Amino acid sequence: MEHHEKVFEFFEEEIFISSPQGYVLRINPEAEKVMGVKAEDLVGRHVSELVKNKIISSSSTLEVIKQRRKVNILQNVRDGTSRLSTGVPVFNEQGEMQFILCTSKDITELVNLRKELEEKENEIKQKNEELSLLQEEVFAQVNFISKSPEMKQIKQTINKIVDMDLTVLIQGETGVGKEVVAKTIYNLSKKKGSFVKINCGLIPKDLLDSELFGYETGAFTGAKKGGKLGKIELAHKGTLFLDEIGEMPYDLQVKLLDFLQDSQITRVGGTKKIKIDARIIAATNRNLQEMVNKGTFRKDLYYRLNIIPINVPPLRERIDDIPILAEYFLKKVNARYQIKKKLDTDIIANFMRYSWPGNVRELEHVIERLTIMSDAAIISSEYFQTIIGVEAPASAKIICTEIIPYKHAKRELEQQLVTKAYKVYKSTYKAAEVLGIDQSTVVNQPGIQGSHKDVICICTKY
Repeated sequence: MEHHEKVFEFFEEEIFISSPQGYVLRINPEAEKVMGVKAEDLVGRHVSELVKNKIISSSSTLEVIKQRRKVNILQNVRDGTSRLSTGVPVFNEQGEMQFILCTSKDITELVNLRKELEEKENEIKQKNEELSLLQEEVFAQVNFISKSPEMKQIKQTINKIVDMDLTVLIQGETGVGKEVVAKTIYNLSKKKGSFVKINCGLIPKDLLDSELFGYETGAFTGAKKGGKLGKIELAHKGTLFLDEIGEMPYDLQVKLLDFLQDSQITRVGGTKKIKIDARIIAATNRNLQEMVNKGTFRKDLYYRLNIIPINVPPLRERIDDIPILAEYFLKKVNARYQIKKKLDTDIIANFMRYSWPGNVRELEHVIERLTIMSDAAIISSEYFQTIIGVEAPASAKIICTEIIPYKHAKRELEQQLVTKAYKVYKSTYKAAEVLGIDQSTVVNQPGIQGSHKDVICICTKY
């Protein structure tokens, strides 16, 4: 028993013993020190008085009395520290509670560390939000206007690789916005040198070598005195954008590959190796893999360019972008010509049904043409059909690309039409009206009920 008393006296954590009714029986010296009271002043008093007098902020003893089991609570004590208090009921053989034993540990440092961690997490969260807003501003500055899942994925790819010095190959049809993607990468990159573009399809083949790599004095007849810096050199510490890379002559592809491998060039007519630090972005509307198979594009160059491939889908495959792009281009045209034209509601639906062979570039030009040529303040869908020279989408033909049972084809076509109409009009009533069917037919479609099951496309509309 003497040993127990010694432990009780010298134990460096608070020990607090009370009756099953909550009256204080004993406290050890450490508890006296922490609470700032003498044992004789507490013994016999009810623990609720300690809470009432703000000696402690809460009582594990009271919780044990309520729950009749071991409890852990956080409490603040008079000395300003935070403590983890553990209360344990002690029962006899008959299951009767004999007393309640409470101990507590100083966790002030742990609580402070937790607060600091929460503050840091909030700070990081705020910084990430600010960075996200900044990135969105950069996207907007280069006309990267989108809301479709397809373009969101491209944004995510850009954010992942923007600070990595990796070669990027952007592929997509003419007018989809390949240069917009390239400029977005450049604007978000830490390399703030020049953005240098060279269109490999516009420069004559006999000049492309000197345009890319530059030349020295006397390199050829007509060469300027003092030579000339090539596009690659001008892109030092910046970005070199090789547009229409598929048009590059086969023999020049070897020199480009050498540069990509060792980041050095030699000017035409020169012998000196020049080190270049530039990000390389290539773009093409051609299928480079097919060109490799045909032997018109070097396989080794293709693999060297295709480290980070970005495939920009055509506008007809990301129709969610059409409304936001249309409004963006309309706003630009209105500002440029100081007018206030608006688009009729139905014209957006027509935009979303049109195939846009010229993609985003065609949409921009059509918006400008509609805005300038239309006499009305609100541009109607009929005028759109007139200027693009096609029939209204409702009279478009359907072409089946495979032989399947008629009922299956009819069911699949119905589902696609209803889903597309609902996506355009955002209303089952409006979709039913446009399609000339009952509203219940629209509501009962799987896609409208919230199902996201993929539909196998069997028809092509043109």
